[in-house]
Amino acid sequence: MLSKPTSRSLATWCLALLGALAPAAAQEFAGQTIQEIEYHGLETLAEDSMSYYLGLEVGQPLDPAALDARILEFWERELIEDIEVRGVPVEGGVKLVIAVEERPLLRSIDYQGLDKIRRADIADQIDRERIEVYEGSPLKLGELVRLQKAIEALYEEKGFRFAEIRVEVEEISPTESRVIVTLDEGNKVKIGQVQFEGNEVFGAGRLRGTLEKTKKSNLITRIRKRDIYNPATVEEDLETLRKLYRDFGYKDVQTGDPVIEVITKGGEEPDEEAGGKRRLRVIIPIEEGARWRLGEIRLEGNEVLLDSVVDRVFEEPKGGWLREDVIDEGMEKIDEFYKNSGYIFAQMKREIVAREGEELVADVVITVDENDQFRVGRIEFEGNTRTRDRVLRRELRIQEGMVFNAAALRNSLLKINQLEFFKLNEDEPVDLEYHQEEKKVDLVLKGEEAERTELQFGGGFSELDGFFGQFAIQTRNFLGRGETFGVSVQRGRFRNLFDLSYFVPWLRDRPQSVGIQIFDRDLDFDLIADQRFLRKERGAVLTWGRSFRLFESFSMAYTNSEFEDFRSQLLFIDPTMPDGTRFEQEFIFRKSSLTATYRYDSHDSRLEPTRGKRAVLSTEYAGGPLAGEEYFVRPRLQLTYTRPLLRRGLQTVGRVNLEAAYIEPFGTDELGAPRELFFNDRLFLGGETSIRGYRYRSIWVRDPDTGEVIRDENQFPQGGTKSFLLNFEHHFVVSGPFRIVAFADGGNIFGDDQNVSLEDLRWVAGLELRINVPLFGAPLRFIWANQLNAFDDLRPIDQENFESFDFSIGVSF
Repeated sequence: MLSKPTSRSLATWCLALLGALAPAAAQEFAGQTIQEIEYHGLETLAEDSMSYYLGLEVGQPLDPAALDARILEFWERELIEDIEVRGVPVEGGVKLVIAVEERPLLRSIDYQGLDKIRRADIADQIDRERIEVYEGSPLKLGELVRLQKAIEALYEEKGFRFAEIRVEVEEISPTESRVIVTLDEGNKVKIGQVQFEGNEVFGAGRLRGTLEKTKKSNLITRIRKRDIYNPATVEEDLETLRKLYRDFGYKDVQTGDPVIEVITKGGEEPDEEAGGKRRLRVIIPIEEGARWRLGEIRLEGNEVLLDSVVDRVFEEPKGGWLREDVIDEGMEKIDEFYKNSGYIFAQMKREIVAREGEELVADVVITVDENDQFRVGRIEFEGNTRTRDRVLRRELRIQEGMVFNAAALRNSLLKINQLEFFKLNEDEPVDLEYHQEEKKVDLVLKGEEAERTELQFGGGFSELDGFFGQFAIQTRNFLGRGETFGVSVQRGRFRNLFDLSYFVPWLRDRPQSVGIQIFDRDLDFDLIADQRFLRKERGAVLTWGRSFRLFESFSMAYTNSEFEDFRSQLLFIDPTMPDGTRFEQEFIFRKSSLTATYRYDSHDSRLEPTRGKRAVLSTEYAGGPLAGEEYFVRPRLQLTYTRPLLRRGLQTVGRVNLEAAYIEPFGTDELGAPRELFFNDRLFLGGETSIRGYRYRSIWVRDPDTGEVIRDENQFPQGGTKSFLLNFEHHFVVSGPFRIVAFADGGNIFGDDQNVSLEDLRWVAGLELRINVPLFGAPLRFIWANQLNAFDDLRPIDQENFESFDFSIGVSF
């Protein structure tokens, strides 16, 4: 309700002026000399200013028509609330008496009872709708009505449909007023039922599932804020509902305005006296109409695109029905063709025309306006304060002077983001500047430098090892040239290492890479009680690679290293020695190997991908003509698939990873005996990058029926020659740097005489909290895991090494 003081409107003073200057009187005063001007009611306006605005001056003849026009102009300045002009005859002419009621200034707006929404929200709404109610400006009663409606809309959007808003104007002085907005917010009313009327083709359950933002209130919809009736989001849902019908051939479907009823939480009509929580019943009327069949699809206006393309881009709709999704998909392909061929401004519109003489059959006519073809003009970068232009430019799949290609531009943006050290703007990664006369388009790629130096920490706690930690540092954009220089120092419960590496991804700005790595690594871990494994490795790796196509590469890596392998265990076989006897083995040898790797990776991010595929196939060959004491072939395969699952509301991402490996020795030794694998070269699984929960390298060969550990001739748990791993992840992108990951890992190690069997996989499920900290260059991971098929009744010596909680930094795969 809007309360206001009595005032006169524009029509009021116009009538007063006509009454004072009626035709006969106007004729009497017209042309007479103005002898005197007398003003009444002026408070802030000066008499000279009024005369200037009205175009009046003593000594001039009176022109009623001109005065009327100037009064209208002055009214539009919104400085006055009312004006009245009277003519009084005097000696030698006429005296004008002008009574003015000034519009008061708005001194302040006070809100009383404001709790559920913020004053800042109201201010934002005022700015969006350009409501002119500003403190210190003239008060406009019409704008107060708009303000009241805007506040009501805000409360409805938040679910407070029964909020009452009262706006009052209080006079402070003759020239100033204060506006008081009193609010009775009431309680939030959520959606209790969603019903449909007139639907026969689809059931109510199917239609409710189509609605994304208009849901019955429950725990999930409350968390996702989908149980509030909001007219704007309801209209979005109704369009989605209509599209469902059109996708099945019901082109004439109509939805009426939803009917809103107030019910109790139990679904009954509300009883004001009995009270109880109120809910909304939303009833959506539907007129389904008839189902139409598709006649033919025709292109008109196309000169570049051949008519025959229509048959290739439009799929045959199932049943021959007029399906909007088939038409939309075909039009998207045609539009993609034009955008990839430089026709940036090509436009299409479609028309569905009913066939004459055939009932419920319609043709689709697509009219194309191709316009002109554009080429790429200048390409510039903005925001790269450290990274050199050529480092970014060489990732582009679109070049200056070539025909503009939208797909090539998208792939260019993806390749730049894959660098990780220069992050393109999410909302507006590229500015396009068109030059119509030259038929060129300039590109400005905008972004900002990401943290190029990565610090990686890891840590955790276990009963066997206590607290542990690891540290590494690496720069991935050395001197702004996109080169990687790293010094890694790790101190952990299993691994101590020092790595010094330098990698050039583009040698002489060509798509070939070279790298060198010098390392000193210690691997030290316990398999079971009183059994210790130690490997010391020192050496170097030389790498050469070549990139081809968009996401593919091939590399060759030569490794030359020296090893010291040591293992020991405490044996209790002699009763005379109650403290046991320690059995130890030590080998010193050299490895020389060559690894060939094919890699395809289209993921949009290295650390937090939302879509993409990865395929890595590598084979390591050691020994033979390369010399060294190790002779084996080790092929590996990794396949990873990532895709978004939900794009609306809470964003979710699904990931699947498969890894398989095999190792086999070859050749004979100096005595003619077949060569065997060193125990540390055998395959193991376990850890946060393979099967979470299991300790690092704690999954070895077991009897699949009993779970007993298979041991070698020296009673050490034996690694396998075959491994198989499956990872499933469901990422919930909560907000900011946080992700919640539900996972299931399955995998196992298989011995020399065992076949890979999916039935024998060890399965784990759990949850992760990941926090992406830019300083670390990788997400923090808090992992909780639970065994799904643990072996029962195992002897202590055969127990599995499993920890339900772990902490790490990095990625899972």
